Amino acid sequence: MTPLAQRLMRQELEGRRGWFPQELASSELPHMRCFDCVAVSEMSEDLAADMRDRDVITRQVAFLPAPLTWIEYKPWPTENRSIAYLLRANDDASSASVYLAHVLLESDAGNASPRLQAVAQPAILASMVNKVNLVPMGTLYLGQDACAMGMRLPRPDIMPEEFPDPNDGIIFKIYALLAIINTPRLIGQCQRTPHVGLQRQLRQSKDFASAELPEWTQVNLHVLDGRERREAGDISGVLSGQRALHFCRSFIRIRLGKLELVRAHMRGNAELGERRPIYVVQ
Repeated sequence: MTPLAQRLMRQELEGRRGWFPQELASSELPHMRCFDCVAVSEMSEDLAADMRDRDVITRQVAFLPAPLTWIEYKPWPTENRSIAYLLRANDDASSASVYLAHVLLESDAGNASPRLQAVAQPAILASMVNKVNLVPMGTLYLGQDACAMGMRLPRPDIMPEEFPDPNDGIIFKIYALLAIINTPRLIGQCQRTPHVGLQRQLRQSKDFASAELPEWTQVNLHVLDGRERREAGDISGVLSGQRALHFCRSFIRIRLGKLELVRAHMRGNAELGERRPIYVVQ
């Protein structure tokens, strides 16, 4: 899991929940496919600005790599502070529910956010401070249904004022992040193994004892050239060249001169065991 996702998971284990939507079960959290896009935050902002200025969305790459996708990035380059978008696929598969994950600091709940103080009761506000909160953002449309008008903030009063407004480009930022994640042969990615300590805590807990954390992905700010793409086509983690059974997320690739959508699937040799990939966007 990415750092912010780990913090949210530890909150659940310790019973220190912040703002958490009722429609989302905490048992779903260990199954998130996490992408660390901190290294490409500035690039995603530029791509989102270009989409917004030209009013163009790359629908071919506007899809979820997994049914429950966590995308973490840093919207403020001058601050060592990240936020994340949790995208949860809806039953129709053409849209996803969007949640914004952020840590509410005391400054956010105080001087920086008077409307939050005016609406939230003091006890609720105090329970949100210095915790990861999941705020519902609305619905994001995917694929050919992707559009700039697909998301609205249902409760603007619960958002700190300095957080971006979904009517001011957030939807383009999400589409930009998906475009970067779903083109792994253009922007480098590497897999990270789950946090050992957090996995141990899950096994010792009552509610998450059977949960197994998947690998997470780190996206690197490195554009692969032709030779590197060929070499990265079949990288093996074992000497035999065969790979253990592992999950392959959905992604877009170019085949025979055309864009091709590869859907999520399992591949590899089960006799070599099972490898849980982790995706990180840099």
